[in-house]
Amino acid sequence: TVKDIHTCLEVTVYDEDPNNKFEFLGKVVIPLMSIKNCERRWYALKDKKLNTRVKGEILLELDVIWNPVRAAIRTFNPRERKFIEVEKKFKIFVVSVYYVELYHVPLALLVLFAKCLIYKRVAEELSPRFDNSIARYDEDGEEEK
Repeated sequence: TVKDIHTCLEVTVYDEDPNNKFEFLGKVVIPLMSIKNCERRWYALKDKKLNTRVKGEILLELDVIWNPVRAAIRTFNPRERKFIEVEKKFKIFVVSVYYVELYHVPLALLVLFAKCLIYKRVAEELSPRFDNSIARYDEDGEEEK
């Protein structure tokens, strides 16, 4: 069953070989609104992407039964299409561009430099200092001068 009268009917034609291989012959797309009931009509076949005409035609007799009231409701009140939402990366980029200004870059580098400098000073304060005046001993255990 078709819910929307404004859609198209897609007919794909294949040729079945004796060894059960299917060969694509052509494709036809017919808008449902253009179908006249119980009328035989020849349709030209097109390629898979419906760009160019291929060799061959198909004779179809179609009959469409539809409710005009439901079709009118669907026309004036179309169903919302569901899209897959993949905007998260883009939203993060937009927010970062919105809040980050050009002058923030040198400030961030300055903060990073200050952090490293403070870390170095604290590490020097906490580490034990080695005094050069510590006596050095040679292999025999005697003090060198």
